[in-house]
Amino acid sequence: MNRTDHFYPNPVFFQTGYEADRDLWESYNRPVRELCTLLTEGVRQPRGFFWVDFPLRRATEAPGIR
Repeated sequence: MNRTDHFYPNPVFFQTGYEADRDLWESYNRPVRELCTLLTEGVRQPRGFFWVDFPLRRATEAPGIR
């Protein structure tokens, strides 16, 4: 069972980008795209993804991101 099946058929949203998670998202070459894909994989209903609390610009300027 997918973790979001409990809420089906309602839309679900995911959020990330917190400073406390920086070690995680900086480990990806394209953190916004890769985390969005990872968090929404296998979700059947409409979904959304929010980058919160931390400037998105800083995430896209992390080393190795072009």
